[in-house]
Amino acid sequence: MQTLMYLLQFLYNVSLMEKKTKMGCMQLAIVFVPNVIKSPDLDINPSLAIINMNPEKDFLTMLITNYKEIAKKVGR
Repeated sequence: MQTLMYLLQFLYNVSLMEKKTKMGCMQLAIVFVPNVIKSPDLDINPSLAIINMNPEKDFLTMLITNYKEIAKKVGR
């Protein structure tokens, strides 16, 4: 959990500089989601990566966008 919160904090802070970096929450999620969320069944069915891409991206975007509220709830 600590590693995930640290990563979310980093991504949230980068997203705050979107005007300079051109990397908002969604763009950061697109880049990082393959390393954060991976289906255990990808070896059996590689097409799952494409099928799950948008929901996974949306989920990570939501986590980054709501980092402050999440951090308060987990006591960080």
